[in-house]
Amino acid sequence: MIASYAAIAVLTLLGLALLLAARADRIQSGSKTGNRGEAAGRIRAALDRMATQIGPSVSASELGAIWIGCALLPGLIGLVAGLGAGSLMLSAIGALSVPAYASTRKRRRRRQFEDQLGEVMPLIASNMRAGASVAAAITPVAEAMEEPVRGEFARLAADVKSGTPLAEALDTMAERNTSKDLRLFAIAVRVSQQRGGSLADITERVGETVRARTEMRRFIRAKTSLNRFEAYFLSGMPIFILLILLMMSETHRAFYATPMGWAVLAVCLVLDALGLSIMFKMGELETD
Repeated sequence: MIASYAAIAVLTLLGLALLLAARADRIQSGSKTGNRGEAAGRIRAALDRMATQIGPSVSASELGAIWIGCALLPGLIGLVAGLGAGSLMLSAIGALSVPAYASTRKRRRRRQFEDQLGEVMPLIASNMRAGASVAAAITPVAEAMEEPVRGEFARLAADVKSGTPLAEALDTMAERNTSKDLRLFAIAVRVSQQRGGSLADITERVGETVRARTEMRRFIRAKTSLNRFEAYFLSGMPIFILLILLMMSETHRAFYATPMGWAVLAVCLVLDALGLSIMFKMGELETD
C-alpha cells in the first residue's frame, strides 16, 4: 500500500516535470511570436539564471532536463529497492541537489573570477600606459585569459564599444558576478572620471588591493577547510545512516511510512540543515 502511494506521488512528480518541460518549450518557441506566459516566463528566467551560475556550457533547456532526471530517478530507484515512502525523500534530495550544485558552482566561479581579477589589472594598466583606449586595453585580456574572466571581459569590451560608459558597464559586470572587488574598481573609475587622474595608475593600485584581498581569502579558506569538512561530514552522516536503516530494517520502513514517521523525517531534515548552516557560520570570517 505504501509503495503504491509512493508510486502515485512519483508519477505525479513526473507529470509536473513534463508540464514544466512543455511550458519551457512553449516559452522558447513562443518568444519569437511574442506569446509568452507570465508564469512560464518566470520558470524560464529561473532556469536561465541557474544555467548562468553553472557556466556557459549548460543551457537552460539542458538544465531543465537534468533537474527532471535528478528529481525522478532517485525516487524510482527507491521504489524498485522497496523503500516505499523513503523514495519521496530521495526524490526531494535529488530535486534539491540541482540548485545546491548551481549555488556551489556560482561561489566557485566567483572565487575564480576574483582570483584572476588581480592578474588582469596590471595588464589593463600597461595597455593604457601604452596609449590604448579603455576598450582596446580590455580586448587583449578577453582574448588571452581563461574563463570566467575571458567571457566577462569580452562582454565588457563589447558594452564599452557599443557606447556604454565604462563605470556603468563595470557596475553591470560586478552585479552579474556579485564581485565586491570589481565594484571597487568601478567606484575608482567613476571617481577618476569625475575628479581627474591617471586611470592606468588607479587600475594598477586597485589591482594591488585586489591581489592582497585574494591572498587573504585564500589564507582564511585554507585555515577553515577542516571546519567545512566536519560540517559536511556531520550533516551528511545522519542521512546516510537513515538510508542504510531504510534498506536493511523492515521496522524502520514501516515507521517512516506513517504520518508520524514523515513528521519525524521533516523535523530531522530541518534540524540537519539548520545545524549545517550554524557550523558554516561558526567557521566563516568576513573579509570584505
